[in-house]
Amino acid sequence: MLLRVKNARGVEKNYHVKWAQPHSKGVLLALEDVDDRDLAEALIGSDLLIDKKTLPELEKGTYYWSDLVGLSVFSKDEDYLGRVTAIMPTGGNDVYVVAKVVQGRQKEFLIPALESVVLDIDLEKQVMHVDLPEGL
Repeated sequence: MLLRVKNARGVEKNYHVKWAQPHSKGVLLALEDVDDRDLAEALIGSDLLIDKKTLPELEKGTYYWSDLVGLSVFSKDEDYLGRVTAIMPTGGNDVYVVAKVVQGRQKEFLIPALESVVLDIDLEKQVMHVDLPEGL
């Protein structure tokens, strides 16, 4: 697999992944041409990017985070709630951070990524419909 690494200065370089394995809350990677500690430490803080075309196709109703960030979010009554700006993993389920500007100020709120809350996701229309729990 080819991995593009973008360092803190914005410089990008392609590496081939020798192997990858889960470790704690992350992944251990071995990259070709990164064969000593100094080279590896130089990559700390870099963004790891892959070509989306190389990712496996997901089951219906399952999405890559990159597909969800930026979606417009509407209530079941078609009220515009904002856009998904980030996704936070939690122990039980992910949480969508939704933000919109109200009277010149950005307002954010959290929506649990649960089947009972997220009614529909339409990637073609870039829209998500939700049924907000009481109190949101």
